[in-house]
Amino acid sequence: RTPFMIEGREIYCRASIGIALAPTDGLDANQLLRCVDTALHRAKTLGTGSIQFFSANDDEAATRRHALERDLASALASDQLCLAFQPFLDLGSDRIRGFEALLRWQHPTLGAIPPSEFIPIAEETGLIHSIGHWAVKTACSAAARWPRDLRVSVNLSAVQLKN
Repeated sequence: RTPFMIEGREIYCRASIGIALAPTDGLDANQLLRCVDTALHRAKTLGTGSIQFFSANDDEAATRRHALERDLASALASDQLCLAFQPFLDLGSDRIRGFEALLRWQHPTLGAIPPSEFIPIAEETGLIHSIGHWAVKTACSAAARWPRDLRVSVNLSAVQLKN
């Protein structure tokens, strides 16, 4: 990967490529652009330098992802998000030492959405900040009602820590 020289500066370029074929993947520019965007998203998730062709499986995944993006914005306001408290157990004494607050999303029509699916969407859309704030506040409110020797931990996204 040789850099380009522009005005005496070395410029390194890397690319991920999404490809859609006409007429197989679409008959008009809008359909093809949507397919290219879907293939490009998959290429980017595989890492820099990836080339991916559009497939019907991508289309189903993209449709679901777009629906989740749309619905995640209102999930917090409509009480679809909740915390599940998983205990930390001291194996020596069999006593509970605290809890880890785990974020859960119960979608009204799709059911339980795994965090591995909705957290990346929240990070990419910036919703992780309001969701994270809610999670910390809710976990702390719950912990305030527990005995003082119990601890609570809340997972934070690296995106949240950047701000």
